[in-house]
Amino acid sequence: MSAINEIPSFLKQTHEERHRLRSISAVQNHHKFSVDEALAHKTKNRYSDVLPYDQTRVKIRSEGGYINASRIMLKDICNKTKEGYYIATQGPMKNTVNDFWEMCKELNDEKIVIVMVTALREKEIDKCYQYWRDGNFDICDSDGKALLHFDAITHYFEDGGFEVRKWLMTDMLTSHKREVVHFYYDAWQDFGRPNSHLDIISLAEEVIKEQKSIRNLEKNPLIVHCSAGVGRTGAFISLHYMLSHLQDMLNTEGNFICDGDPIEQIVYELRKQRMLMVGPSQFQFVYDAVRSCWKEQVSESVHLSEAIKK
Repeated sequence: MSAINEIPSFLKQTHEERHRLRSISAVQNHHKFSVDEALAHKTKNRYSDVLPYDQTRVKIRSEGGYINASRIMLKDICNKTKEGYYIATQGPMKNTVNDFWEMCKELNDEKIVIVMVTALREKEIDKCYQYWRDGNFDICDSDGKALLHFDAITHYFEDGGFEVRKWLMTDMLTSHKREVVHFYYDAWQDFGRPNSHLDIISLAEEVIKEQKSIRNLEKNPLIVHCSAGVGRTGAFISLHYMLSHLQDMLNTEGNFICDGDPIEQIVYELRKQRMLMVGPSQFQFVYDAVRSCWKEQVSESVHLSEAIKK
């Protein structure tokens, strides 16, 4: 991986996406990457220029059936890896909180795992509405009737600088219960990269551990959001997928056996499914974080080999 030049591959992808977005604005109807539904629900989009493609957008059963969220599926990166299932979504607004929780309820039948990689406010600008409460809380309809009830299980801080909250969520209509795990990391500013990749690696590793109890990941996708649901969200998904499948990409000596650049392929697939995924500095950040994990993996392989020889 150290021999890969990241900048040309990112510029190439950016050029291709600009051409795609120009095509969308020129011809809306019947276009492969149409955003017609998003344009029809303008009040539910945090940013007017970050919209989900119709063919990958999440459809919910609430009024209008629209939420600014995209289904993401990654597989066969470098012909080596299994599927990874995600929902990339914008940070909820005050008028989309119920839509967000409806999406979580509908898409996850075992456990709901949410990763939030934005602060609620940055530089006096709202980035995400606080769609949860510490302790117990309810999500209610416009008449004040509880739709979902959340019983707090635990709330703690991890060494990596992120918070973890767990609730037991009850669907008040069906009485169905499921666990909700909420990871909150607020030290990653918009358009930038964290000061240390170790915190995000630690976050991704904890998320992977939490998902191990889920039997069917396809029916319980990982929900990731920042503010717009593209830059930091895409970077986290890229890193999470790489760490989840790193063993598939390495031989017994700890060397990469992939044909091509796995991160470039991941970002290419992400951008086909949701626009503007992974910004320039975030693209470089994913490489740096994966290199760190790779070096640690190689070091462990060497130590294990030496121990076996002894």
